Amino acid sequence: MACVPQEVPHGALDVNRARAMPQNADLVATCSGSSEVLLFRLSTQAARQQRRQDSRQPAADDTASLGADHVDSPAADGMSVCNGHSDSQHGEVLPDCRLRGGHTEGGFGLAWDAVEAGRLLTGGTDGKACIWNVGQGAADVLEPVQVCCC
Repeated sequence: MACVPQEVPHGALDVNRARAMPQNADLVATCSGSSEVLLFRLSTQAARQQRRQDSRQPAADDTASLGADHVDSPAADGMSVCNGHSDSQHGEVLPDCRLRGGHTEGGFGLAWDAVEAGRLLTGGTDGKACIWNVGQGAADVLEPVQVCCC
C-alpha cells in the first residue's frame, strides 16, 4: 500500500489508519487514539499548509542571521499521513470534517465502500462498528448513520 505523498497536521495524535476515498482520492479519512474520525480534503490542506508556511517564513536577511539550522523546512511542518509524526508547535489539527458520536474510544478499522461514494465503515477499540455517510465531506461535523455494538 502506498503512502499519501503529502503532509497533513494531525496534532499530537498518532494516526492508526488513513484511507483515501476510492471515488475521490482528494478526501482522506483518518482514525487515531481519539474517538473522532477526521476527514481531510488534501487540496484544502495543501493551501492551509502553504499559508501557514508563508506566515512563518523569516525575511531574507533574517535567514542569513539565523543560520540554516533555524529555517523551517516544509517537511517539518506537520505529519505524514503514513507515519503519524507531528510538529507540536505548528501541528494543529484542522480537519475539513469531524465524525463524532459513534465511538467512545479510538480505533484501527477504517474502510471506504468501493461501490457507494462517501460511505465509510469505522471500527473502534470500544467494540463498535459505525457506518457514516459523508458524501463529499461537506459538513463540519457528522454523526453516524448506524452504530453496531459487537
